[in-house]
Amino acid sequence: MKNHFVFTEVETIERIVSEKVTEAVKNALLSLPSFEEGFSKIFSFDQACDFLGISKSHGYKLTSQNKIPHSKRGKRLYFDREVLEAWMLEKRVKTRDEIAQELSLSMPKKRRGQLY
Repeated sequence: MKNHFVFTEVETIERIVSEKVTEAVKNALLSLPSFEEGFSKIFSFDQACDFLGISKSHGYKLTSQNKIPHSKRGKRLYFDREVLEAWMLEKRVKTRDEIAQELSLSMPKKRRGQLY
């Protein structure tokens, strides 16, 4: 037996369709894993290279020169995601405004009538 609906107003149809679409999207989003669940806390070498966006040869160069934080178990390399994130951000470049503010704080104030 089929359900037949008779609508008298277009707004009613739009409201019902909108509610059904919203409900379907909510259910689909709730069934997805969260962003944090998609990443492991510990990366393998290949995963770390993908995460950092570097080639494997560059990754080997950084680890062999101990320029990137990593752990080693036997022949395998492991990387902590949070440590890699901190490592990526540790050499922050200051903005011009920050440099100007530091200079203005470090320079002695001029006194009236004094020449430098």
